[in-house]
Amino acid sequence: MSFNITMGRMFILLFFLSVTIPMNVKGEDTLSVCADIWMPFNGDPKSSTPGFMVEVIKKIYAEFDVKIDYRLMPWARAIKEVRTGSCIALIGAYKGDAPDFIFPQEYFSLGTDGFFVLSKKSDWQYQGIDSLKGMKLGCILDYSYGEEVNEYIKSYPKQVDCIGGIDPLLQNISKLSAGRIDILVEDIAVFNWILDEKDMTGKIVLAGTGQKKMPLYIAFSPKAMRSNIFATFFDRGMRKLSKSGDLAALKKKYKITQ
Repeated sequence: MSFNITMGRMFILLFFLSVTIPMNVKGEDTLSVCADIWMPFNGDPKSSTPGFMVEVIKKIYAEFDVKIDYRLMPWARAIKEVRTGSCIALIGAYKGDAPDFIFPQEYFSLGTDGFFVLSKKSDWQYQGIDSLKGMKLGCILDYSYGEEVNEYIKSYPKQVDCIGGIDPLLQNISKLSAGRIDILVEDIAVFNWILDEKDMTGKIVLAGTGQKKMPLYIAFSPKAMRSNIFATFFDRGMRKLSKSGDLAALKKKYKITQ
């Protein structure tokens, strides 16, 4: 009996140490992170302004001697790569994008989707999901736009045009400008960034907002052994950046207000 009790206590101690020790040591050398281009949140990894989320994670994981391997690819592929563990993390994700992934408690910022139309060719306004009927909606493959819009996209495939690619928003803007789609749905901060960058402000206008403000996360692979640890590192780092004022400074740099 004494032997069994001793062995039981030893098992509990070993289990406790296996869970807690990794949280107090440095992380792995590299954290692979995947996404498509979605400025101002993430963009060209070689740029001096790679994006708000990219700069945030570099600051956070540098504290744990973890380097960031940031890879650009189509969003649909990025989700698959992270789901299988070929890539460890996805950035710029809503929980609806991949509910089976591991999400930290903290998030980067809030996102709000808007519906955009050509300013000179349409007086259409978004007034609920039924107002989309009869219009050609441009979207991006495997993006989450909230429950209502996601369900609409599934239910009316002939009235939507979802595309993929590393930089699909530019393709959608070209389609909107050419009249191949009537409406384009996208995060408002992302769309405003590209309108400023391409000097198209005033040519395409916001015609209403969709889902409520939703948190944007880094999401970790359910197949990667250290995903929970990386998530905890992220939570600690975000709280530190928020307290120091560095997070607010990065938001200001990239014109992120939420």
